[in-house]
Amino acid sequence: MTATLPATPRSRRKRRTPRGTCPRLVGRGAEQASLAAALDGLAEGRGTCLLIVGEPGIGKSRLLAEAVAEAERRDIWVLSGRATPVGGAVPYESVTGALLHGLRSRPLPEPADRDSLRAGLATLLPGFVEGPPVTHSPVLLGETVLRLARSAGGARGTLIVLDDLHWACGDTLAIAEYIADNAELEPVVLIATLRPQGTAFALADALERRRSANVLTLARLDTPAVAEMAAACLSEEGESEPPEALVELISAQAEGLPFLIEELVSGLIDRGALVHRGGGWELAAELPTDVPSSFAQMVGERMAELRAEHRNVIEIAAVLGRDFDWTALPALAGAQAGDVLQALSTAVDLQLVEELIGDRFRFRHALTVDAILERMLESQRSRLAGRMLDELVAGSEPVRDRPELLAHLAAQAGRNAQAARYLIEEARRALSAGALATAIANARRAQRLVPADEPEWLTAREVLLSALDRSGDAEAVAEVGASLVADLDADAASADRRARARLLLARGAYAALDRTRARVLCAEAIELDPPDRELRVALQLMLAEIDFAQEEYTHAVAGAEAALEGADAAGSDELACEALLLMGRYRLLVALERRIAEECFGEAMRRAERAGLPLYRLRVMHQLAWLDLGRAAGPARIEEARALARELGALALEVELEHVLAISHLVAGKLDAAAECAAHALESARRYRQGKLVAVLSGVQAASAATRGDRAQAERWVADALAANDLPPQLRAAISGSGLVLAALAEDDLAAAARRAAETRSLLPAAELHFRPQFLG
Repeated sequence: MTATLPATPRSRRKRRTPRGTCPRLVGRGAEQASLAAALDGLAEGRGTCLLIVGEPGIGKSRLLAEAVAEAERRDIWVLSGRATPVGGAVPYESVTGALLHGLRSRPLPEPADRDSLRAGLATLLPGFVEGPPVTHSPVLLGETVLRLARSAGGARGTLIVLDDLHWACGDTLAIAEYIADNAELEPVVLIATLRPQGTAFALADALERRRSANVLTLARLDTPAVAEMAAACLSEEGESEPPEALVELISAQAEGLPFLIEELVSGLIDRGALVHRGGGWELAAELPTDVPSSFAQMVGERMAELRAEHRNVIEIAAVLGRDFDWTALPALAGAQAGDVLQALSTAVDLQLVEELIGDRFRFRHALTVDAILERMLESQRSRLAGRMLDELVAGSEPVRDRPELLAHLAAQAGRNAQAARYLIEEARRALSAGALATAIANARRAQRLVPADEPEWLTAREVLLSALDRSGDAEAVAEVGASLVADLDADAASADRRARARLLLARGAYAALDRTRARVLCAEAIELDPPDRELRVALQLMLAEIDFAQEEYTHAVAGAEAALEGADAAGSDELACEALLLMGRYRLLVALERRIAEECFGEAMRRAERAGLPLYRLRVMHQLAWLDLGRAAGPARIEEARALARELGALALEVELEHVLAISHLVAGKLDAAAECAAHALESARRYRQGKLVAVLSGVQAASAATRGDRAQAERWVADALAANDLPPQLRAAISGSGLVLAALAEDDLAAAARRAAETRSLLPAAELHFRPQFLG
């Protein structure tokens, strides 16, 4: 159902004179020039990122609207999204909105291109695009947006707009950061608006310092610009000067904020204090004593013009938030649909509300919502929010499927425990969608809402620990996990909950290389004898991984075999695949039994295919790629694995497999193919910020150059690789030896080869007697 506003006979719709809104931008010449220059760059295939920063009412969205209008005039594809005050709880809200906006005017690329986009688009556009279940990351999702923009934007390029970024979730900020860092290499312009505060502002500062973005900070208008804007508000042609007293009044009360200038001019016209006579405008000789002294007072007066039942509709909408769906209002207000539309029509006429696409409306400014809510008593607002919450929960499924809105209402109603439960639900959804920053933020918000003796407090921290574990933040896992384990023990929680917390804490300790601590935690968890079979198997596997890392291979293999048996008993193909992968790694890397290793990997592959586990298929193919490389079996399975990684959107693993393919070509003596493959992988690794892989691929290029007999080039590649500060000694030695020693040997310079070999040996720890060059398999 789409809303169509009924016509109203109100005089303001018939007024010939301007309503007081400004038809053009004033005082933003420099900023407009920057926007135009950014769009000009698209014609040359050059992108950029512009961040518009300013306080509420300063004109950020208006400047953004001008950029969008100019882009549309140039036939540039526009993807426009915006965050909302509750958007921080909704994963990818701004980016999803931008994609939906753009795809209304342009279809997805042809199937050949679309396949490489499916994984990311399935996350950003759930329900619109089907894709494989993969582990998502800002790199994957940001790269998805850039590839879509490149494919569908055509020769004229793409403008990506993210309005009100200060309200966006952390995952959206991470995607925006990736796009900003790489926009220069694509025909893409990213423009975002934000307030000078919070995480988004810190990101803007970081992007500006590393020259990934230009920040345009909007200042308040000075008196001449106020006068110019007032004139523009009163006449599109600007032929009549505003009265001097009007400029003085507006300068004093609006304090240079463009939004308030418009509101003051409009309010004076409505009151009859500013009238159009003859060829110009006149200010009343004596202004009414009740000329509003603030925006809140102006909003209050406009609300007072509404009939009581219409005012109730607008107040309910304000409690819902700045953006709202009008179809929810009839039930909440106890009114007919026609009456609700009439209320909205009047509110549009009063410049309180704007009509959007479909059934959506929004208040003209976030300040409007604040002003309406401030007029209401806290008890009135709380009771209204509680009644609305009860209506929505008992009502339609689509609304009950929006826990972030229900949490917003519950918090306003003072029902903090209920709000925490909705936030926990939203955190779990975000976790399932791979939106880890959003999951972490929602879990922390839920925890802050309730005291420590409430059950929601512990549940929120369990979800938080799971999200931190998935994010790989070992330090945060240790901090949250240790106290959570103690609190679950003190609360006499179930054995499953206590053991699961220890497992997550053990994973964090393992990632931080504290394997002794990880072992102790696993042992404690097993001693609790948790009833959950899969949890017990996961603990067995964790201990087997610890044994493998500590070179306790007999225990590692026995643990993996026991875990495989347990996984089969529990009916868990995922855990069975994990066990088989560990067994295969032992046979391949330690026992050097390639045939048995291939049998383990083959069984894992059969299970993954049978259970529909694409990520496990990819992990198995990755291991098989290294196995084939070791026995010089040719690149067929390596290329097959790389194609699957691309299909699944596993960008980092795709680059790793391209690295394996480059080595395969190098070993086969196909030096041109090796150099080309390594160069492409190197470009992607830099783009995806895979620092160690960049060094490894530079080592491959060094080995390739050395084999060609280009000693100088080999030395340059080695120097580039070793410039990184965080490379482990074994990797530095592998790069140095395989590049510099080979280059000397290629020229039969045995003395130099011996000297380079000694230098390489010096890079290794004293106890290290040998090493395996990582980029040679």
